[in-house]
Amino acid sequence: MQNKILRKGLVVGIIVFFIGICIIPSSGIQLDNTIVNLTYRGSNLYVGGSGPNNYTKIQDAIDDANNGDKVYVYNYSSPYIENILIEKSINLIGEDKFTTIIDGNKMGTVIALRANNVNISGFTLKNSGHWWMSGGINYIGKNITIYNNILSNNMHGIWSHSYSSDINIYKNIITNNEKGGIDLYLTKQANVGYNIFKDNSGIALNLNYEGNHNIILNAFINNQIALSSFVCYNCLVSKNNFIRNRLILSAFLDSKVSWDKNYWGKPMIFPKVLIGWEPFWIIPPDEYGHGGIPGIYPYPMFDWHPAKSPYEIPDVSIFQGCSIE
Repeated sequence: MQNKILRKGLVVGIIVFFIGICIIPSSGIQLDNTIVNLTYRGSNLYVGGSGPNNYTKIQDAIDDANNGDKVYVYNYSSPYIENILIEKSINLIGEDKFTTIIDGNKMGTVIALRANNVNISGFTLKNSGHWWMSGGINYIGKNITIYNNILSNNMHGIWSHSYSSDINIYKNIITNNEKGGIDLYLTKQANVGYNIFKDNSGIALNLNYEGNHNIILNAFINNQIALSSFVCYNCLVSKNNFIRNRLILSAFLDSKVSWDKNYWGKPMIFPKVLIGWEPFWIIPPDEYGHGGIPGIYPYPMFDWHPAKSPYEIPDVSIFQGCSIE
């Protein structure tokens, strides 16, 4: 009896697979090439450089800033050896992401963000501490934009948690981080686009609980694990390049992730099959929750329309020996 049920299930699965190949339409995705439009309504404060009233330390300028102000950091006095705390709605802008460096000196988090309506752009953020929640940026907040930065040699590149929401993470280079690139934990409505995830140990992009994320036009290159999903719902992963990662996906507990038009390292004729894992009880526990034998079973996910060639992602070419072909 069990064998008949298994055979029927296998036949139904194969039929669904081929029906999907034939009739499931492409998703219509509208991409906005002017994703980030930073606006400033307050005063300007300057750090570094040669101005008569310029600050020496970034933290001092932030402490004196008011909501809506812009703190502009020159690369002239870089690197800035600081661990920065932001607790107000400001715009923190570096002169040049390659040369305006904030170095955490291997202690704590480079930028800890505890406010809403914050924009951070134009920096290299590196050398956080080795505590498991340390990172280039660790934030709790809403309406956060992290744009055009380099996050390297941290525990995590970016760590979002505690029900943060409405997050925009665009055009960053996230590389050589110890535990991973971006960790979205208990975070809702994140847009992650035009980023480069390269050579990260652990997980390049980790989606943990909550959801409604759009992961569009990123390059995942040579990471330990490209993407992990754990109880994450309504997530779209579309038009990304997945190239030379040791493991593409780690998905558990019925994660609701939609895959569409991604490039998988080579041209593909048939849909790309990805495997997630769902737990179940082989023998359930008793009424008091004691005992029981757990197990897991695989379930398939599909990118029905894989791309035949890689997408052009800005800044990929700056990595020597990192051609996307």
